[in-house]
Amino acid sequence: MRRKDPCPLFPQHALRLTPTDDPTHVDRLLQLGAYLEIAGEKQRLGDLLMPIVDSLPAGPPRARAWFLLTGGDVTSNREILDYFDRALAESADDPRLRAAVLGELAANVAAVRVERIAMTNAWAEEAVALARRPDFPPLLEDLGG
Repeated sequence: MRRKDPCPLFPQHALRLTPTDDPTHVDRLLQLGAYLEIAGEKQRLGDLLMPIVDSLPAGPPRARAWFLLTGGDVTSNREILDYFDRALAESADDPRLRAAVLGELAANVAAVRVERIAMTNAWAEEAVALARRPDFPPLLEDLGG
């Protein structure tokens, strides 16, 4: 039997040891979510974030959670698109996160649905424009540009 990757265990323990009223709790929660997504632990990602996503602080933290959930255990592309919409609505104050969400949304709609090509092009152009902002110089490198 193949052992699961232990890497998500470390952020899981860090989260468990962090009181919920600690300022780092939400960041550790989202870091654990990111590790679970990378490890392919889709069900655990959903189990971690779905029950609490609406109670996270509005704005970038909630946007990150919705964005992470697009890689979770979903039942349809409609569900993924709903998570993207929620992430976009919450990401207005974080251009870096918004660029990442727009880029993934554009790829999803163009590749999975093969529709709304003009809209996906506009999303991709907005993502690139955000990536080129002088206050976020490493972003374009992160997006592969």
